[in-house]
Amino acid sequence: PYDETLPNVEIAFKKEQLKNIWKLCFDESDDYVEWFFKTMYTPDNTLCLKSDGIIESMMMLFKQQYVFCGKRISACFIGGVATLPPFRGEGNITKLMERCFHITEPMNFDIASLIPVNASFYTQYGFETVSDIFVYSGNSYNLSGSKKEDDAFAFEPTYGDFCSRFDFYEYRNDKSFSLICEEAAASENSIYRVPGAYMNYSIEDGVLNCSEFVYANNSGVLNLLTFIKNNSKKFFIKGDKNLRYFFGTEIRKEPYMMIKPLRRGLKIKKSDNNFFNMTIWT
Repeated sequence: PYDETLPNVEIAFKKEQLKNIWKLCFDESDDYVEWFFKTMYTPDNTLCLKSDGIIESMMMLFKQQYVFCGKRISACFIGGVATLPPFRGEGNITKLMERCFHITEPMNFDIASLIPVNASFYTQYGFETVSDIFVYSGNSYNLSGSKKEDDAFAFEPTYGDFCSRFDFYEYRNDKSFSLICEEAAASENSIYRVPGAYMNYSIEDGVLNCSEFVYANNSGVLNLLTFIKNNSKKFFIKGDKNLRYFFGTEIRKEPYMMIKPLRRGLKIKKSDNNFFNMTIWT
């Protein structure tokens, strides 16, 4: 709905304009953009700022559930934040943030969350980084693995076992995993699964890029390492802190999840025991 206190801010209906903004601001294929707007976009979850009929900026809002200290909490996840280059630096995102918190206030979310390109930018809106992502890289031939490769298995038990070691993480169910598989196919990724582990990855010119590496036990990790070693020359893997025991390689630590508490009294501090690695906003 239109808000008179914030002229030009309204729910976005011009889907094709939004697609064009997405393509200009994010490095995604046409096929992925088509899938994303067919699957994830609705007019009701998208805010935009426009002038003279041209959408200058956009922001998408998604209802999510996380687990904090064993209890589920509700979140408004903010994604797809983008502004066309000629309109940057004009305060558009500030106006969209104000609109976001205005319309979500009655929904009683526990937190707002986002994954930033530039973490320092969002501190002005009250967001703080609560988890990092560890990026492992190196030559695949240096990896040690096991000789056993097994058939596929169910996602959910492995993800649950993996997350049981963390204090704060994304809640997932069967629907979440179905969406992750759809997203992987749309982005030309693959899912490799073995008992006790899985990864979401792509291989191009001998370089394996893994966007999610989940494991319930050491055997599962070793099976994934065997696959990486046998099918690539180099790798870049996003994972948790404990993978450092398996990779004698370069490790880079990057800010990942930022949150803004919306429920009074809720305190979530940054910790390596918080883990998020969301390939899609499930």
